[in-house]
Amino acid sequence: MKKIIFTLILLLILPNTVIAQETTPTTAPSGNQIPENDKEIEQVQRIKDIVASKVAELNLVEKKGIIGTVKESSNTKLTVEDTNGENIDIDVDELTKFDFEDDDFGISDLESDVVYSFVGLYNRDTDRLLARFISQPDSIPVHLDGAISDINEDDFQIEVISLDGKKTLVDIEKSTNTMIVNDGGELEESGFSELSNNQRVIVIGFETDDNTISATRVIHFVNIPPSAELLSKLEDETNVATGSGNKLEIIETEIQE
Repeated sequence: MKKIIFTLILLLILPNTVIAQETTPTTAPSGNQIPENDKEIEQVQRIKDIVASKVAELNLVEKKGIIGTVKESSNTKLTVEDTNGENIDIDVDELTKFDFEDDDFGISDLESDVVYSFVGLYNRDTDRLLARFISQPDSIPVHLDGAISDINEDDFQIEVISLDGKKTLVDIEKSTNTMIVNDGGELEESGFSELSNNQRVIVIGFETDDNTISATRVIHFVNIPPSAELLSKLEDETNVATGSGNKLEIIETEIQE
């Protein structure tokens, strides 16, 4: 009888215990849990600031190539003058590669007043280039701005006089892209036959020998004459060539922007 009563008591207690165990709630961490204390919020903000700083830094850096003449040099820095006459600081580190025949070539071997090409990461904020490759180019394009002082129709050559009075022969090749700036300031296809004396002209090409340029592109202007100073150079050339005292008419035009 005692065994029966004890068994009944157990049956009455155990189900409640099992139910209590099964209904006990458990907490699981959430993947989108929001920081609840100041320390966690500070850590999240610090990570956001680091990411924003890196993004801003990357936006300021671009790959760039520069052709310039070495003016100053030290163990880790160069100052070069680019084709526009502007000085640019170039940094050199242990990752910089020198593309020269001599495997031991280094920054100390770069010569002043010699033209080299530099490729690397340019920082627009500091105006500095971190060089990754340095080499010496085989040929460098030249830019000539002046006026046509003579035309040789037989040899397809023009003579261009620049502001310093220097005269340069320019070969117009079949591959030369000749353009004219029209009345509206737009570029149009042109040709050798449309070039004329005293026109302002811009020439881009490569030096072939002393004082001769093989033109890859020629741009001449209709309504934008050379400056008065350059026209006076043309006047002197005309007087010397003809022995005449006739003067070129210097026309000043006002360019509306």
